[in-house]
Amino acid sequence: MKNSIVFIFSSIPLLLISGPFLSGIAVVTIGLYGLYNLKSFSLVNDKINIKYILLIFLLFYLYLLFTSSISELPKESFKSSLFYCRFIFFSVGAFLLMKKYKNKIYQLMFIFITISFMVVFLSLIAEFFIEYFIMQNRGNGQLTGVFFKEKIAGSYISRLYPLLIGLAIIFKSKTFNISKNNFILILFIVSTSSVLLSGERASISIFLISNIILIIGLKMYRNLIFSKKSILSITFILVFFSIFANPIFERVVIKTIHQITENGEFNIISKHHESHLVTAYKMFSYNKITGVGPRMFRHLCDKGEYIDIYNTEIQYQNNGLPKYIDGKIQIKEYNGCSTHPHNMLFQILSETGLIGILFYLFFIFIIYKDLFQMLNKKDKSDSYIILLASLACLSASFFPLLPSNNFFGSYVNIFYYFILTFYLISKNEISQHNT
Repeated sequence: MKNSIVFIFSSIPLLLISGPFLSGIAVVTIGLYGLYNLKSFSLVNDKINIKYILLIFLLFYLYLLFTSSISELPKESFKSSLFYCRFIFFSVGAFLLMKKYKNKIYQLMFIFITISFMVVFLSLIAEFFIEYFIMQNRGNGQLTGVFFKEKIAGSYISRLYPLLIGLAIIFKSKTFNISKNNFILILFIVSTSSVLLSGERASISIFLISNIILIIGLKMYRNLIFSKKSILSITFILVFFSIFANPIFERVVIKTIHQITENGEFNIISKHHESHLVTAYKMFSYNKITGVGPRMFRHLCDKGEYIDIYNTEIQYQNNGLPKYIDGKIQIKEYNGCSTHPHNMLFQILSETGLIGILFYLFFIFIIYKDLFQMLNKKDKSDSYIILLASLACLSASFFPLLPSNNFFGSYVNIFYYFILTFYLISKNEISQHNT
C-alpha cells in the first residue's frame, strides 16, 4: 500500500500528459488518503501555521459553494465548485506522504518529470519535422506534440521546469552518467526549445519569469545559464527558429508586435483579449460583492448588460454582394465571449467578487513575500532550493498580468496544488530547522 500510494503521487507529472482523467484519478486517490489520515495531519509539528493556510483554502471552497448557490444557474456553477475540495484534501494527503517518504518521492519525481519532459520534447520535434519539412505545412505557428489538439505543451513545461531544476540540483549522483551541470544544461535547452516550439506566448512569459527567479536565487544555476555553452546554445536555438520555424517566429514575435501596435495605438493586449477583460469587469460592476458565480462567465458573457462588442463586419455572398436576411444586411459581431476571461485576476473578480479576490490577494501576498525573503537568504540547503523552485513555479503562474487558463479547470488546478505541496513541505522543514 505504501509503495503504491507513493508511486501514484510521484507519477502525476507523467499522468498529466495523458490528460485530466488519469491525473484526476490520482488526485482523488491522494485526496482520499489525506482525508483518511486527517488526524495525523493535525499532529504535524507546524511552525509556520500550515494548518491555517489550508483552513483558508477550505473557507475559500465553502465560499465558492455559497456563490454557486446564489448564481443565476446554480446547477452549472456547482460543476466547478462542488468538488473543488478534492484539491485541498489532495494537498493534505501529498503533504503527509512527503513527510514520511520525501527522499523516495524526490527520486521518483525527478525521474518521472525528466521522462515527461523528454516525451514532450521529442513529440514536438517529430511534429515539427513532419509539419515543416515533410508536409511543408506552415500551420498556425503552434505545435502540440503528445498533447494533440490541446495547446498546452508549453504550459506543461514552463510550470514544472523550476521544480525539475530544483530536484536536479539536489540530486546527489550523476544522471545517466552525465555530470550535474551538463544535465541541467540539457534540461534548459530541451525546455527552452519545447516552450518556443509550442508557440504559447503566455508560457514563454512564465518560463522567462521563473528563470529570472532561479538565476537570482541560485548561484549554481546563474553561473550555468551565463556560461559559454548556454549562451551558444540559446543563440543557435534562436537562429534556428528564425530560419526554419518562421510561422512560430511570426506568431511569437511579429504577431505580438502587430497586436501591441494595432490601429496605430499602443495596446498591452489584443482587442480580442481586452474584450474578455471588459466583459469580466462589467460582470463585476453589476455583482461587486459575490460575483456571478464560478463557471458563469461562459453562460452570461453575451447577456445585454455584460456583452462587449469590439468589432463588426458585414457578411458577403460569394458574388461579393452583402448577405440579406429578412431585408436586413447580415453583420457579424465580435465580442468578449469565451469559456473564461483568460486572466486569473479578472476571472476571480467577475465570478467570485470582492470577497473572492481577497482570498486570491492573500495567497499571492504570501507567495511573493516568501519569494523575496528566500531571494535574500544565504541558506542553500536542499529545502531552500525546493522552496525557491516551488515559489518560482507559483509566482510565475499566478502573475496577475499574464493570460491564464480557466482558474477552476481541473487540469490547471492539479498543477497548482501539486506545486503547492512542495512549497508547504519545504517551508515547514526550513521553519523547523530554524527553531
